[in-house]
Amino acid sequence: MRDLFDYASPLGILGRIADALVVRHYLERFLQKRNAYLKEVAEQGS
Repeated sequence: MRDLFDYASPLGILGRIADALVVRHYLERFLQKRNAYLKEVAEQGS
């Protein structure tokens, strides 16, 4: 399974700077934690 996550920050150049400094790393950690949680739930069964 693959996640495809597409986003765009507003504010032109300021948004791109924010992406490079903060947003990208935050979203990567968020998606990794979410995927780990989903994997754990899926492997537990019901």
